[in-house]
Formats: sequence, C-alpha cells, structure tokens
Amino acid sequence: MGRSSVTFALFLLIAVGE
Repeated sequence: MGRSSVTFALFLLIAVGE
C-alpha cells in the first residue's frame, strides 16, 4: 500500500500545476 501514496502525490502535483 505504497503506490497509492505516489498516485495521490502525483494528482496533487497536477492539481497544483493547473
């Protein structure tokens, strides 16, 4: 259960980048 954290971080990065 560590990949979910990476996916969440990526989503946050995209949301902030937009």
